[in-house]
Amino acid sequence: MTDPDALSLRAATPDDYRWLLHFLPQLETGDPLPSEESFRTHYQGRLSLFAAPAAAPVAIAIVDVLADTGYVRVIAVDPHARGQGVGLALMRAIAIALREQKCSHWCLNVKVDNHVAIRLYERVGMRLAYHSHALRCPWAATDTLPSSTQPVVAQSITERDDPAIERAWSLPAGQLAGWRAMPGQHLIGLSDPGDPTNFRLGFARANPSHPGVFPFRVSDPTLARSLLEAVRPLFDGALTSVGIVVEDDEALASLLLAHGAERKMHLAHLRGVIPW
Repeated sequence: MTDPDALSLRAATPDDYRWLLHFLPQLETGDPLPSEESFRTHYQGRLSLFAAPAAAPVAIAIVDVLADTGYVRVIAVDPHARGQGVGLALMRAIAIALREQKCSHWCLNVKVDNHVAIRLYERVGMRLAYHSHALRCPWAATDTLPSSTQPVVAQSITERDDPAIERAWSLPAGQLAGWRAMPGQHLIGLSDPGDPTNFRLGFARANPSHPGVFPFRVSDPTLARSLLEAVRPLFDGALTSVGIVVEDDEALASLLLAHGAERKMHLAHLRGVIPW
């Protein structure tokens, strides 16, 4: 038995790479496991482990602080510790840590069929905001997508563009700056040639090392082809497909699925006020 009251959060150390490799496969995302170098670069400063002093971790959490919102990117409880209140205790510990960071809200993604986890998150005040689809899209499908009649310009996003992007796509303040600070990330926007500072036509973050695109946002599904063509040169030419996460856009997800994309995960995005 695991006593939740005896557990506490601690920050990851360089030696904790093994625990990341232990917990991530339990999420069953199908994503490749990160290298040790990637752990040090992308995970170590964000990863927390939940354990009793001098004991092996029973859970992990990866949380990003974005202005007043805590985005719980990863949360996993070891199978042997489930059903003992560890998940609730971990959420409480995350909430307290986020409150100390001046956050008032939190959010996360969860598989729509993970009913046990959804009940837990609803218990701590989160509610469904929208659905997302994690897709695997063959590059060949790009050529079959409809072309937009609207002229667009694709360009890299700079720091001065961040406020406009965040307003246009309802992104938390500071999220683009956080992505830009990660090595190997590319931020691409679609704009009207007559208004090159208005990126309401499309926006994507491409991560060639993953390889994937998240988020992938367009104002109209017919602009998906233009955005895919803009990010494709950033990826290894030998790759035949790319991961794409479509958020809160059922029409876009349906279009990509109809043109050969495969759905890896159907996710619910939950949000709420931090209760503690």
